[in-house]
Amino acid sequence: MKFVLIPNPDPPYNLIRICPNMSNLRDYGTEDRVIEHCIARNREVGLIKPGSPVYIVEESDLPGGEVSLENDRYFDAWFWGDDKVSVDMAKAKTLGLL
Repeated sequence: MKFVLIPNPDPPYNLIRICPNMSNLRDYGTEDRVIEHCIARNREVGLIKPGSPVYIVEESDLPGGEVSLENDRYFDAWFWGDDKVSVDMAKAKTLGLL
């Protein structure tokens, strides 16, 4: 499964994770088209601001390799860099996540 990540305009958190509604697959035909629709709709409602970067990431490429309560523990310290999502461990410590 793929997720859409965007920069969070409201610090202290770095990213917003959007989960495309894959139940729309029957309407749009492909996962890529569902994601395109998800991005377009989130632009329409203003969640994704004009000019804001959008990152599409496989779940297996997220920190911990999957979405789970344990892996999401560090979500507030995730950041986008070098074309991937990583955990800023210094920020995690500052946020009391360690």
